[in-house]
Amino acid sequence: MDAHNTEMRALYDTLGIHPSATLDEIKAAYDNILRENHYNHNVNPDLFSRWLAGKKIAAAKKAWDILSDPSLNPGAYGTAQNPGASRQMPKNARPHSKCNDTDTDTSSKTSSATDTSSEGGVPVSMEAQYCYMKNSTGTVIDVSISTWRLALCLSSKFKFLNDVTERSNSQDGFETVSFEIGIARNPASPEADTPTVNELTVKVISHPLHLDITGMQTLFKRCGTNTPMLTLTFTTTDRLVPFRAITPWEFGFDFDLCWDLGACAYRGTCMIFSVEEPPDYMSTYVGHDSPDNVLRKDPDIKADMLEDMGDQRILRLVYGERVVWRVAAVGYRVR
Repeated sequence: MDAHNTEMRALYDTLGIHPSATLDEIKAAYDNILRENHYNHNVNPDLFSRWLAGKKIAAAKKAWDILSDPSLNPGAYGTAQNPGASRQMPKNARPHSKCNDTDTDTSSKTSSATDTSSEGGVPVSMEAQYCYMKNSTGTVIDVSISTWRLALCLSSKFKFLNDVTERSNSQDGFETVSFEIGIARNPASPEADTPTVNELTVKVISHPLHLDITGMQTLFKRCGTNTPMLTLTFTTTDRLVPFRAITPWEFGFDFDLCWDLGACAYRGTCMIFSVEEPPDYMSTYVGHDSPDNVLRKDPDIKADMLEDMGDQRILRLVYGERVVWRVAAVGYRVR
């Protein structure tokens, strides 16, 4: 699927409809999002919820502006395969004015690793937009990348450094999403000595409807005086049964297993999570698709020593209705 078609499908996913939807169905879906997120219907008075509602409206408006444009989406007007056919513009279909969602004092930012634009007049945006707020247990970070939206709950054991950078490869479309966040340990937090919550809880709020999430990889690294970085990468596959009910992708875990290697300036923890149980050989396997190899090949860590993980190498994690398998590796550089 080329970049243009990938972006068009993502716009339909934003509105929660199938790419074969008619113009009237596109308009109805757009109006429904505006109605559900209008401030008169938003029962959550906090600034963070208002900010999120504004982001949904902005994304829906972008989708409507493109999908209702006959030059960008002729299929909605019946002109893609049948030039002689036409559809009437829905009544009152003029695009709504842009909503102002900047009336919040929660911190927000846009970050992008590369400029990715496609042919055909439809821009491909893989920018990471985010906002965050602190609560009694840590920091909640809301990250949006195209039709992906995730909520991260970072324990107060760590400080969020207001840094989220998109690391996805635009050639993968929206099937793989990757981003990194800058964090630092917070020794003053009560969680540092007596932890009561997971270091990170990840919740996927929305993602392309035609995809199923199959796994996630995390890489936490400390390299000299550089800012410690945590990278999350999600992998997917095409959904075999469209619109079937799926278990929400939400679970919590500890991502820093190399904290006691303080004498090593270059060290890291890599974890690979999957919905399928890993084969038995993964308990000792260090080949190309292992977390050990990620640590060895990372250009910053370049690990030449690996810790013996013992029975912590492979774990079955249960978080609510979500069951995932984790394969972990800890490595560091000696030379």
